[in-house]
Amino acid sequence: MGRQTKDNDSKPRSGDPQLTEALGANAESASESLVRSKQRVVDHGEVFTPSWLVQSMLDLVKSESERIDARFLEPACGSGNFLTEVLNRKLHTVHQRYGKSSFEQANYSLLAVMSIYGIEILLDNVEECRLHLQAVLNHHCRNNPRIAELRAAAGVVLDSRRESNCVSRVGVSR
Repeated sequence: MGRQTKDNDSKPRSGDPQLTEALGANAESASESLVRSKQRVVDHGEVFTPSWLVQSMLDLVKSESERIDARFLEPACGSGNFLTEVLNRKLHTVHQRYGKSSFEQANYSLLAVMSIYGIEILLDNVEECRLHLQAVLNHHCRNNPRIAELRAAAGVVLDSRRESNCVSRVGVSR
């Protein structure tokens, strides 16, 4: 397979026939930003997974990504592309099954939030991930009369997701 060339840090060259063929229908979203800066890639290996690829990968484990109590750990969660989509799928399932009962919807929504975990070494990514997860929760539960309680409980869960550097904690040098 040929080397993929780029015009800049984050956008694949649209005229590359191999890339266009590989992306197929997703060629339009190929311009989604994959890196924030070259320096962050060098310093931390930070590269973001585009949403179309997140969707495709989660479709491979569709039943698990929609199961409310399935646990997901993202060991390099970045801004939360995977976790946000997993939570979105879980909350969609909650709404389909328990949408008529605000009590059950709130309880199962909280269970969905409590079953996703992320590890990230960059604090700005941790904060961005937290905001994305809160936005998904707010979108799915905005009409629930218990939304204030749910936001408070979910806020505690999301706030417990702290910056973590597993590499240094297990004594591996960089």
